[in-house]
Amino acid sequence: MAKRRSRRNRQDTQGTQGTPSSIALYRTPAQWRFSLHLSSPAGIVCGALDHPSADSTPDEAQTAALAKAELFADHPLAIAWQPDEQPDWWAGTITPATPTVTTPGP
Repeated sequence: MAKRRSRRNRQDTQGTQGTPSSIALYRTPAQWRFSLHLSSPAGIVCGALDHPSADSTPDEAQTAALAKAELFADHPLAIAWQPDEQPDWWAGTITPATPTVTTPGP
């Protein structure tokens, strides 16, 4: 028997903004999926990445997941990725991106 997912705790993510604090990224046979944890306001946003495809590299999926997280934050972010104990799973700690400072040449 198939397990049913409760829709009670789901929210419409359109227009949702918050402060992302961590992210989980994992590959399924059909696609890459993510779970984004927001600290302010508190919440969780789960979904699938439209691109890249499930057979793409983890680096490509991590780049797409970063772009997805930045949509909710509305500012540049950085993610420190760590592989999980399960294959094809990664956990990321999210921080604001630090601006790149360039010094003029001589």
